[in-house]
Amino acid sequence: CDASNVTINIKNVKAGWIYECSDGKIGTSNTVTKAGKYTVTVKKPGISGEIKSKEVNVIKALPDNFDLGEDLIICEGDSYEIDPKITQANITYKWSDGSTGKTLKVNRAGTYSLEISNAGCVKRDDIKITVQTKPEINIPKKITVCATKLDKLEPIKGPDGMDEYLWSTGEKTQGIKPNKTGTYWLQVKKNKCVVRDTFKFQVNLGPKIKVETKANK
Repeated sequence: CDASNVTINIKNVKAGWIYECSDGKIGTSNTVTKAGKYTVTVKKPGISGEIKSKEVNVIKALPDNFDLGEDLIICEGDSYEIDPKITQANITYKWSDGSTGKTLKVNRAGTYSLEISNAGCVKRDDIKITVQTKPEINIPKKITVCATKLDKLEPIKGPDGMDEYLWSTGEKTQGIKPNKTGTYWLQVKKNKCVVRDTFKFQVNLGPKIKVETKANK
């Protein structure tokens, strides 16, 4: 655990032999305060060099970087997978809804917490999820305009107060004035929510007038 000590104890100790740890401490019991790899070397008095060595890997029971991330806004109808991104083995997970998986998929507003534990050590973190309502685009599905009135056409507008507007024409204004028949779409963004809607624009050229002329006899 954080701020904990680990004691490396040597078994099958032989009297008179020297047991030296790579951190410089000598003895059959060595307390270390940091994670890392430690090598214990066995030496016999009167004999040069080591007789035997053993490497011990001391790891923290729980990762230092445990964090569920910043509070988050998601769009209505979307979901988000809360992932603490822990790669360390032997971790026990307990989410606020009682589930025990490594991740938690949510689609509702609320504060979600995760408790992780290992070897008696425990850490806890939480994250607040806010669900934002999707903006509505209230453009009629079909708009028909007489060709003679195109110059007087009011702009077709998206909803007020959006962060971004993007039309199929490439324009990024709130409103546009189409001048030819076609299918158009508008995409708007508000915070995390992106919505797109399509409509048809029809330019009516009006009835054809046929003029016949006859020669006088």
